[in-house]
Amino acid sequence: MRLPALRQQSLGGSVRYYSPVASVLLLAPLALLLIGLFAYPIGRLLAASLWDPSFTLVHYRRLFAEPLYLAILLRTIRIAALVTVAALVLGYPLAYVMARARGWRATLLAACVLVPLWTSVLVRSYAWTVLLQRNGLVNTLLRRLGIVDEPLQLLY
Repeated sequence: MRLPALRQQSLGGSVRYYSPVASVLLLAPLALLLIGLFAYPIGRLLAASLWDPSFTLVHYRRLFAEPLYLAILLRTIRIAALVTVAALVLGYPLAYVMARARGWRATLLAACVLVPLWTSVLVRSYAWTVLLQRNGLVNTLLRRLGIVDEPLQLLY
């Protein structure tokens, strides 16, 4: 099935602009996947917790009444917000550069993004340990630049 393009523009590659109907048709499979695998299970879990035959809000009240639970909830929200902002700050410029790059530069940028996804968690964890230990690459660089006098404890 060929979707109608409104116009095509050449920037060293091709950029297509689709009609709103075609855009919705292109996004529909992703939307259905997200609804089916994310929104529906979360909604069912929430519904089951609220419309249980022995319905009570004691667990929700405890979540907001206990200082420990509230602190963990707020910390989780804060970390999620920081990670989201960091991903946007790092991701959008990189995506912009990748969209504009051509030839070997595009290949290099794609490799830099995809190679970490191919490595195992164990290898990545070991690499972070090597980088962040007291005599690791990060501490050595910080000391040589004169930013710190003593090695920082970046692990544990």
